[in-house]
Amino acid sequence: MVVPKSFLEEGREIADWLDQSNVGLVSVIVFGSAVRRSKKPRDLDVLIVIDDDAKDINKLHRSFDNVGLLVKQKYGLYPELTVLRRSTIGRGSPLFYYSIIRDGVVVRGSKDIFINALLKLEGRKSLENACGLERAYGFLKHAEKDLEEAKDIADIQLAAESGCRGCIEGLYALFRKHGLPLPSNHEEERERLKVLDEIYKNYNLPSRYSEIFEHLHAECFYHGECGDVRDWILKAKSFINDISRVL
Repeated sequence: MVVPKSFLEEGREIADWLDQSNVGLVSVIVFGSAVRRSKKPRDLDVLIVIDDDAKDINKLHRSFDNVGLLVKQKYGLYPELTVLRRSTIGRGSPLFYYSIIRDGVVVRGSKDIFINALLKLEGRKSLENACGLERAYGFLKHAEKDLEEAKDIADIQLAAESGCRGCIEGLYALFRKHGLPLPSNHEEERERLKVLDEIYKNYNLPSRYSEIFEHLHAECFYHGECGDVRDWILKAKSFINDISRVL
């Protein structure tokens, strides 16, 4: 889910307009087909959460009509607003909350209120699925199986790649939880890791991930140096388990 910068800029412009409208803004999240990289999106779904004592929602929609057209002219996608009062979150469909957590990218505020609603309605397993942590454990399972059944260096390299991919998916689960766009290159990946490092200061996520990546991907997959791959897959497992604890 690599989100074009123009989509985020469009969301920020709408958030700025809402600030000026004094609606008691809580969160702004872009979601839907455009964020999931539909081939030819025509609109951008924008989820707005406002305080319970904010102005009439219908009036807000009416006042946005002309603004929405101007935003479309500037960014190319018409913004479709979904406006929710804070107190109504938890009464809607769990599938909707699931999709917001899985695909939504935060422009303002956070996803916490949707995470808490999904936890209450469906439990922790559903949250892990929404964030994608089950993919991390799936790759880890493949790594352990490939390593156990390895007959030659190629099999060990496959195990190493699966272990590395598991760590990447674990990080992606945290990116999704915090509404961060998934990185499209290593520079963006490092930027997102800095954000996680500020949130989870005691877990040393960037340095641990860098070491695991270097050993499982670079040394083993690229150079064929796989002598201690079993230890590094165990470290990958510990890394993913720590992500599970903070998710």
